[in-house]
Amino acid sequence: MRQGAAAAGLVPALASALPRWFAATRHSAFLYVASELVKVFGGNAALAPQLGAAPASPRTKPLSADTMSGC
Repeated sequence: MRQGAAAAGLVPALASALPRWFAATRHSAFLYVASELVKVFGGNAALAPQLGAAPASPRTKPLSADTMSGC
């Protein structure tokens, strides 16, 4: 199994939660996890939209430099 493939099912939940967690705490660990998600899953066409290419839903924003900036 490719590195990280077992965690693919967690990508949607993490991509939704990480911006909120970071906004609430400004903890750099959330930036690290976001960067790892993009590194491992950004090339996966099925998961890439959830990492920032898809429009934001009314409740959450996709991961992006704008979402995660301001630390």
